[in-house]
Amino acid sequence: MSPLLSQKRRLAIQKKVDELTKKYKNATPFEIAAFLGIVCKFKNLPEGINAYSIYEKSIIYISDRFKENSYSAKIVCAHELGHLLLQAHSGTFEYNFTLYRNSATKDGMLEYEANIFAALLMPQITQGRDPFSYHPEKLYRCLNDKIF
Repeated sequence: MSPLLSQKRRLAIQKKVDELTKKYKNATPFEIAAFLGIVCKFKNLPEGINAYSIYEKSIIYISDRFKENSYSAKIVCAHELGHLLLQAHSGTFEYNFTLYRNSATKDGMLEYEANIFAALLMPQITQGRDPFSYHPEKLYRCLNDKIF
């Protein structure tokens, strides 16, 4: 159980994922985004930025480095969906691995929540293990290992 997230926040994240998986069954993160009216585009992004999303425009940009690896792209998309669906009030997000290093910061916690969301949406990321049991750095490494 994550000591960094309150029980209320854990339940809110789990509820959101449960609603999506119930409604959209075996849909991929890309399909879920499309059902929700969120556009996903591949784009040439600077090194170190894997994706970013803009809530106001309902768009996710994913680095074209992932275009040929659909599994990695799905993980990145799931992470960005987490930002858009859990943290809509916060605006634009970058999927930049350096943000994970300090989970005590606001940005670090936003990234951790997005990783939790991705791992709940795609349980194969953590091989069925409860993502809430992961410390932010360990969950980050788990996603990182699956993406690269």
